[in-house]
Amino acid sequence: MTQAQTTRRTKPVTIVGKVKTRIARLTHRIAFTGSTEYWERRYANGGHSGAGSYGPMAEWKAHHINEWVQQHNIQRVIEFGCGDGAQLSHANYPHYIGLDVSRTVIDTCKQKYADDPTKSFLWMDPDRFINNRYITGDLVLSLDVILHLVEDERLTQHVQAIDAAGTRYAIFVTEDRKTSPGDPHVRYRNLADWKSMMPGWRWVKTIENPWKDGHPSDADMFIFERVDGLGAVDAVRG
Repeated sequence: MTQAQTTRRTKPVTIVGKVKTRIARLTHRIAFTGSTEYWERRYANGGHSGAGSYGPMAEWKAHHINEWVQQHNIQRVIEFGCGDGAQLSHANYPHYIGLDVSRTVIDTCKQKYADDPTKSFLWMDPDRFINNRYITGDLVLSLDVILHLVEDERLTQHVQAIDAAGTRYAIFVTEDRKTSPGDPHVRYRNLADWKSMMPGWRWVKTIENPWKDGHPSDADMFIFERVDGLGAVDAVRG
């Protein structure tokens, strides 16, 4: 077979493949009705929390968070967007509360950690969640969540929930860039898009992700400290 014949045979297949990929992406985009609904449907259909919650990326996050917990005598950890609990399996926290917008995944975590009295889980409807600083933790986590909040309203709700719950530290794992990838459930944002919503906090440290090359996630770790004095009030009250 000549090179020309090979080209004629493979080119249509390549074009068909590209068309199928575009159709699949368009169908996925049309079916996307919002970030909350997406994650509930994903978990209900047997999906997991994503590559960042497994393998070396999960171990990297756990190493630094566990170290921070130990060094700063953290007793209570709250995570907004706990997912399927895969990341949590690497954690070493004295007391933990995990919240998620998916009922299905909260049931999964409930079963997975049923025999662990140090962990609690709550389903969170972002449109009906009100916390007047009675659910609080020394450390609040947002791990690979912000980059999945495609709606500005959901981003605001998420950051406000962290602000209301955190008394000492907040750790975010996300990407500091502003682009719109092909997946409808992903929207990258600069820190400036949400950091201004936390005026009572100081950005103290960034830990770069060593797994960027060859790994699906380019998210870094950003650590904030509460500086507006509200944490001290909660400590006295608690």
